Amino acid sequence: MTWIKFAFNYRLTAAWLLGELAPDSKEALPVLRENLRDCPEWLAAALARSVWKIEGKPDEVIPILRQAVRAKNHEARVLRCVTLAEIGPALDNSMLAELC
Repeated sequence: MTWIKFAFNYRLTAAWLLGELAPDSKEALPVLRENLRDCPEWLAAALARSVWKIEGKPDEVIPILRQAVRAKNHEARVLRCVTLAEIGPALDNSMLAELC
């Protein structure tokens, strides 16, 4: 498990823990996706991580993680970088190109 040195609020904690419970938390996918549509950038990073951890397919979350470079919120940038590091080997060259 990756530890991040800042405090999680209850929404961020719930999103993060659903990813940690993967794949047993598959039934949460519709809610995670619904919340991805309109949420703060710091929460989007955690939701994207959980979607990826549950499904194991980075394609859906790459567009969200690509915003890491432009995120104004420090926590969002950290969470996105942590998620990209976790995805690491699953990224193919085209996905890496999207992130630049």
